[in-house]
Amino acid sequence: MKIGKVWGLLLIAVVLVGFQFNAEAEKKKIVPAGGRNQLQGLQGKVGEWLANGTSKFKVISFEYPEAGPNGEKAGSGKKYIAIEVELVNNQKFTTSYGGPNGSLNLVDKDEQLFTTVYNVQKEDWRKREPSKRLLPGASLKVFYLAIVPQEYFPVRLVYVPGTKVPVYRINLTDEATPIASESQTKLQGREGKINEWLFNGTTKFKVYSVSYPETDPLGAKAPTGRKWVLVEVEIRNAHKYTSSFGGPNCVLTLIDQKGEAFDKVYHVKKADWRKREGPTRLIPAAGLKAWYASAINDDYLPIKMTFLTEPKVPLFEVDLQTK
Repeated sequence: MKIGKVWGLLLIAVVLVGFQFNAEAEKKKIVPAGGRNQLQGLQGKVGEWLANGTSKFKVISFEYPEAGPNGEKAGSGKKYIAIEVELVNNQKFTTSYGGPNGSLNLVDKDEQLFTTVYNVQKEDWRKREPSKRLLPGASLKVFYLAIVPQEYFPVRLVYVPGTKVPVYRINLTDEATPIASESQTKLQGREGKINEWLFNGTTKFKVYSVSYPETDPLGAKAPTGRKWVLVEVEIRNAHKYTSSFGGPNCVLTLIDQKGEAFDKVYHVKKADWRKREGPTRLIPAAGLKAWYASAINDDYLPIKMTFLTEPKVPLFEVDLQTK
C-alpha cells in the first residue's frame, strides 16, 4: 500500500508539472517576436500598422495646414507639412524613441529627398521634442513638422526608427509606385539598355539619356576638336542601411566600338558643369538623380558605358545603341 501511495503522489506531481509547463508555453505564444503585425511588413499606407521586428509604426495623419497652432505662416513660397505618427516599443527592454532617435524623410515623384523634418511639440511648433524612453509594449505619439517649397509634393514617407534597424516606407498617394522588390529587379540583371532599371545586389540603377549638347548650360562650347557629352542617371540605395553615392564614390566609363575606354566623366551640377557634385548620403530605398558631363573627341562615339556605384561591388553595363 505504501508503494502504491508513493507512485500515486509521483503521478500527481508529474501531471501538475506538465500543466505548469504548458501554461508557460502558452504565455510565450502570446507575444511572438515582432507581434502579429509583422506580417504586414515594412511598406504600407497612412493608418496602417507596420512592424520591423523591434518596433511597430503607424502614420496617424499627413496634412498641409495653412497655419501653425499660434497662427504662424510658413513664409512666402513655402507650406507646412504636419505628420503625426505612433510608435510601439516591441523589444524586451526599455528603448528611446522620437526626438533625435528617429528620422522622418519625404520623397517626391522624382525621388528627391527632403530631410529637414523635425519632431516638435504639437501645441507649439517652435519647440523641439526630446527623445522619450518606452518600456516594452509602451507606445508614443510623435508629431513632425516640415516647411517645404509650395511645388514640393511628397509621394512617399520613409521613417528610420533607430540605428541599424529596418526602415518603414509609407505610400502617401494611390498613384505612388512602390519600389520594386529585389526579387523582381534581380531578373533584370546588371546589363541592360537606356531607360531600364538594373540591379547589382546593393544598388538599383537606370540611365535616362546620353546626349551631345552644342553648349553647356552657361552657353560655352566644348574646346576645339571636342564635343560635350551629358549622361543623366538615377541611383537608388538597395542596402538596408544609409550609404553614400555620387561624387567621387561613383565611376562612369564610356567605351567605343574599338573597345577604347574614356573615364574622365564627372558628376556635375546640372546648372553649371564647371562645379562638381560631392557624395550624397541616401537612406534605404532613397534615390538620387545625377548628371555626368565631359568633353570628348569629335570622332569618339561611345556604344557602351559602365557604371561603378561603390567600391567592391559588381558594375553596371549599359548598351547605348539600343533604346
